[in-house]
Amino acid sequence: MKNEDIRELALLVLDDENGISEEAYNKLSGLLQEAECADILEAVDATDGRFYIGEDFAEEKLQELQAKGA
Repeated sequence: MKNEDIRELALLVLDDENGISEEAYNKLSGLLQEAECADILEAVDATDGRFYIGEDFAEEKLQELQAKGA
């Protein structure tokens, strides 16, 4: 899987009002570290064991990915 694919997957999965479980986040964070996606890791928040990123951050980063692919 390419770094850009990992990045897009993480943004889509973490941009959820319910977030993802700690177990899922632990697996995803390992992929993000390998793909050198520190900005996403730093943007992650957690509440009640659920991990997520803000909608605005995800939207901005997804637009950047789309612009690179165009």
